[in-house]
Amino acid sequence: MGGQSHHMLWPGTGRLLASFPCGSLPCAARRVDVAKDKLTADGPWQRALMRLSRHLRRRLPDSRDLRGVTRRPLQAAYLSPEQPFVIDLPARWCRGLHALAFPLVPGQGHPFVDAVQDILSGVTRYDDSALCAYHARTRPATAADVLGLQADDLHPDLRLPPLAATLPWEFRTPAEALVFWQRICADDYRQHGFALTASDGWKAWGPVSAAAGAAEFTRLTRLCAAIRLQGYRRHPAGDGDIRGIILQRGQATRILLTAGQHRAAVLAGLGMSQLPLRLTAAIVRRDDVLHWPNLRRGIFAPNQALQVFDRIFAGLPPACAASLPKPGLSQARRSV
Repeated sequence: MGGQSHHMLWPGTGRLLASFPCGSLPCAARRVDVAKDKLTADGPWQRALMRLSRHLRRRLPDSRDLRGVTRRPLQAAYLSPEQPFVIDLPARWCRGLHALAFPLVPGQGHPFVDAVQDILSGVTRYDDSALCAYHARTRPATAADVLGLQADDLHPDLRLPPLAATLPWEFRTPAEALVFWQRICADDYRQHGFALTASDGWKAWGPVSAAAGAAEFTRLTRLCAAIRLQGYRRHPAGDGDIRGIILQRGQATRILLTAGQHRAAVLAGLGMSQLPLRLTAAIVRRDDVLHWPNLRRGIFAPNQALQVFDRIFAGLPPACAASLPKPGLSQARRSV
């Protein structure tokens, strides 16, 4: 934007920028999101920067809506190579809660989907929910547990705590993933009005504090009520869609969700068989395994990397999170 005044950015941005200390504006304007990620304190400067970051993300241009044009992720990627796109895809193709890879299908063990069905049946307390039972039994000790790797010759970084469970194709090392997810935990709780941190545990597995478990159940309860009342309303903001990344094996594709885990689970729990997803042309291809960053770094052996990919693609949670499908749904499990 060269020499333009910051007052020419977007309506409302000027008053946010005006709250920054003198001399801090150039850095803030240049590295808003990076700076936000590095903040750990809660002073007025930090809060103002976080508000600005959220404001800018809400003003992002909308993705290209390809619903009604195609339901093939690979075709959509070619139709919109430079812009995110929205398409409807089968919920059963989606894999939720990161490396745990739960299918977005009722009765297949996804703790959020099961909790939504509890809510629909009248359960009002976290302690009485399937989510609480899940947190009680699912307690991985290491990143390898989350990834479903149990070999004796694991890289030492895969023995870090569970939040270090980076995927073979991701750019973060396990140590970097640990720091990243600890920050995401705190940010996620704070953004939804809960004074909790990573020390309270993370939604994807136990142990979690009573407050953290109740917070997750409350979020699902509120979201379920809102969608039942108003319907599901996507919007073009940075966090306005369920987002994911395309996984490709041969000509088949699956979607690993990266954002909107609660929304996807509520929609699946309410019986929606198709989910509107925002994707990009970035594709994780099984055939590219030898080029994946964490394999090149030596953190995963090729067979370990493919084991993780194939398990996620198939929608099979690791042993630490596995549970038997509900009665009468074994056939559905085999068809996911």
